[in-house]
Amino acid sequence: MIPYIYSYEHQRNKTGVGIVRPLNFDWPADVNVRNNVDSWLFGEWLLASPVVEQRQQTKTIYLPQGTWTAWNSGTVYTGGQTINFNTQTWERNFPLFVRQGAIIPLMHEEVQYVGEKPLKELDVEVFPDTKRTSFEYYDDDGKTYDYEKGAYFLQTLSVQRTGNTVLFEAAVPEGVFKPELEYYTVKIHGPAATSVDMNGVNLDQVANLVALTGEGWFSGNDAAHGNIPVTYVRIKAQAKQSVTLTTQ
Repeated sequence: MIPYIYSYEHQRNKTGVGIVRPLNFDWPADVNVRNNVDSWLFGEWLLASPVVEQRQQTKTIYLPQGTWTAWNSGTVYTGGQTINFNTQTWERNFPLFVRQGAIIPLMHEEVQYVGEKPLKELDVEVFPDTKRTSFEYYDDDGKTYDYEKGAYFLQTLSVQRTGNTVLFEAAVPEGVFKPELEYYTVKIHGPAATSVDMNGVNLDQVANLVALTGEGWFSGNDAAHGNIPVTYVRIKAQAKQSVTLTTQ
């Protein structure tokens, strides 16, 4: 989750608000979160509720208003209620929830430390909502203070679902820093796509993920999130892009 965390460090530097924040930041009128110290937001889009009791088999977790997807199982919950979460197999089912509207950039390849491999591709987990949501993806050289002089890269990613259409957009990048990033593989969760257009032109569909080597798309199931339906769209980064999915 290095890209997600680093982007929020940019936000912290700009606004003073850190990536870990109490639930009453976003739900100040909800009395159920005022003294809740068992769960917290990790950025705007993730709710974490760590298991801290030895041999705890079930954890009672309150989910605020909204729609939440369990990170590992893909189970969808309606917020404003308390759930009993099975913690016996936490390695595969730890209590982490994705808020509807989330845009979460992740490393495409597994790494052990920052800088181990060139960052040429990002996976972008997207959970579209009926209202438009955005995420500012940020990068810089990671070594100097040149970002204070404009040597940074910032690209706003946005998404919105309207009926059976999903619009995903990447804005014109800001800053003069040019990262090695070449592609986003955007993973749009929800009903599978029947067609995908990019910048008004029909994008080619491929047979499987292995064949997704250039720009194109593929619909399947996301094994990392409970095999829920997902459409993979691979697009070039560092450019303004507008992707429209027509879904089932």
